[in-house]
Amino acid sequence: MAALFAQLPDATSFLPPGSSWAVARWLTVYCLLLLVWAMTSTRMTMDARTTFGRSKLVRWSAAAIGILIFVVIPITEPRWLIPGGILVALPPLIYYTTRFYRLGGTGLLKAATGGSKQLAVLTAIGAVKAVTIVAELVWNVLLAVLRFDWKTLSRLPDSFDRARRKIQGIFLPHSAESVYLVDAAGLPLDMQQDPRLKQFPSSTIAQFLNLLEHAARIEATDVTILPDQSGRTDVRYRVDGIENSGVALSREEGSLLGNAIKAMAGLSPSISDRPQEGSFRISSGGKRTEIAVLTTPLAFGEQISLRNPLQEEAIISQGMAALGMDDAMVKALRDIAGRPEGLLLIAGRVDSGKSTTAYAIANEMSSLGRTVVTVEKSIKCRLDNVTQIDAGNRQGIGFPAAIASALRQDPDVLLVRDVIDRDTAEAALRAAVSGRFVIACLHAEDATNALQRLLVAGIDRGLLRTALAAVLVQRLVRVLCDACKTPYEPAPELVAKLGLPRGGGTQLQREKGCRECRGTGFRGRTGVFELLVATDELQAALATDISPSDLKSKVRGAIARPLRQSAIAKVYRGITSVNEIVRVMK
Repeated sequence: MAALFAQLPDATSFLPPGSSWAVARWLTVYCLLLLVWAMTSTRMTMDARTTFGRSKLVRWSAAAIGILIFVVIPITEPRWLIPGGILVALPPLIYYTTRFYRLGGTGLLKAATGGSKQLAVLTAIGAVKAVTIVAELVWNVLLAVLRFDWKTLSRLPDSFDRARRKIQGIFLPHSAESVYLVDAAGLPLDMQQDPRLKQFPSSTIAQFLNLLEHAARIEATDVTILPDQSGRTDVRYRVDGIENSGVALSREEGSLLGNAIKAMAGLSPSISDRPQEGSFRISSGGKRTEIAVLTTPLAFGEQISLRNPLQEEAIISQGMAALGMDDAMVKALRDIAGRPEGLLLIAGRVDSGKSTTAYAIANEMSSLGRTVVTVEKSIKCRLDNVTQIDAGNRQGIGFPAAIASALRQDPDVLLVRDVIDRDTAEAALRAAVSGRFVIACLHAEDATNALQRLLVAGIDRGLLRTALAAVLVQRLVRVLCDACKTPYEPAPELVAKLGLPRGGGTQLQREKGCRECRGTGFRGRTGVFELLVATDELQAALATDISPSDLKSKVRGAIARPLRQSAIAKVYRGITSVNEIVRVMK
């Protein structure tokens, strides 16, 4: 081996003697190899720690190899630098190739051994994508170095991690960071061999999987397959509450895709003249969740909606602290929810996060040892250690009967997620004065509108006065993307209009748009809240025949921080932008 290395040219022999470029190029090669070693050895060390625990041997071995190759060899025998670098690159190359193959990825080894032309083509396409990702990463790093962009350089670990996830998503379709269907036990399903999907062509199954993977990649909460009168089928994705257009399919492709989704969800593909509800399970990002499927007959076909509750489940599991409230409101809400009886009314528009808030409160109460039962039109999220009653039309139970059934279980907390009529409202209020704490969701613009709706429906005023503990009103605003949000100094007129501190120097943040947020300037959503605690004065007013204007005045005086001020506070803290609160609050 030493004789072989001796025949190789010196790392600097191809450069002109005495040239200043000789040292520069030699150092460039040296630094690049050092960077390769640092990244690969660190990654391998981390993988070893994950597999074998805290292995000092692995860490010290990586350090020793690095010192040998990049300190000892350059000082003693510079001609061995490049061969040594190649030797350093071989172990991680073999390591990752074997790792990809073991995890079932469609990598080069799989394509070569499988002998499938289609697999080879997919692998070639994946290789091009991977090279593009790496080239883009290297180019961005070089630009940052040349421009002395320390902010970008400080985010290099995140950039490397994102590139790794992208490449792993290409070559490892069944990795922990990809999306695949699972059975009730959480085991992966072979979509090509599953009896529910075997009747469909492979192109339809590929479209189904691509739909799920794209929805997970852009963090979509809803996917809608919608046929139109022109003969095509549109696929739309809802991201952060905003609907985005996806691919357009032919009527035949859309019909096959819809029927495949229905078959997977346990629905009948032959039924298209009436609504159906079902679900199927997926694993996304290493987490299992249940995708709800709803079909709706239309004049031009059948609309199919898929809802992914994964983001909601992540918030619900953390309780009230993850909803976006300030500490004072979280404390006040916990005090209210800790009462033995009373009604907490959660009001808001459609898609304002009412259900997520109600689930988060119920989940936190359950974790504190209180018995929780929910009554729902359709169960959106499954909660651990919580009894959930589906009072939808499929069972024909009805809300009042379901609430009566829930009360026979003697719960401490009752969640009525859909107050849709007077009977449901009265049943919830009576439960709230019979030794249970009741959480109820109601579609309303604000606290005044929520109370007025109950009064107009003919709810007994004395019952409402006794039961009401608080009204929580909320909206959802999009959160500015951390990677691209831009500071600016607002005009004095805007500062005065928003009621921000004056005196100059006030800086706000606004959206810009980048690849991280897909050009929107926003990534994720958070809640904006106002909390009305039922004071003695308000309760006394509810018992009288109070006019809507007087009720509004009473409610306004009892709210510590109105919804608009809560939204402005998030603008001042750089969480969202002025344009966003204008859009949401109008």
